[in-house]
Amino acid sequence: MKNLILFLFLFSSVNAQELNLYSLINKSYSINKGDYSTVNNKKLTFIIPKNISFLKTDYIEEKYSFEIIPFKNEGDFKNFLKFRNDNTFLFDIIIDNIYENSLVVTLKIMSTNYKMYSEGSFPFFIFEDERKVLLKYNSKSKKWIFSKIIEISDEPHT
Repeated sequence: MKNLILFLFLFSSVNAQELNLYSLINKSYSINKGDYSTVNNKKLTFIIPKNISFLKTDYIEEKYSFEIIPFKNEGDFKNFLKFRNDNTFLFDIIIDNIYENSLVVTLKIMSTNYKMYSEGSFPFFIFEDERKVLLKYNSKSKKWIFSKIIEISDEPHT
């Protein structure tokens, strides 16, 4: 795992790549009209990974019906939860495999609240959605572009 993170860090530094999370989420959930309700009118919180710098959450090129609220670390996310009365949606992206000009990632959406997140030995989340998608690298624009959905899970994976 450390080798994969190191490879991604070095690859992103050399190739100045970018992955727009708004575009990725929109395309991953808009293919099947019924899936879009998972993100429609939601605020998705996102804890930015420390070692991956090519994930972009700070701008919106188009209008989307959801919002990404990025946090620099878990402490900032926990403080945000303190002041919420309802469940908060947490978005996570897991890099599964990297191939030549292709990247397989798992997108997860979970919900939690301050009590579930902070009172137990481990944070507790409710499964909302999990899907594996294939991204292709566009060398002209230096961006990772959504290609297709590989799998949609009915249950969370551990």
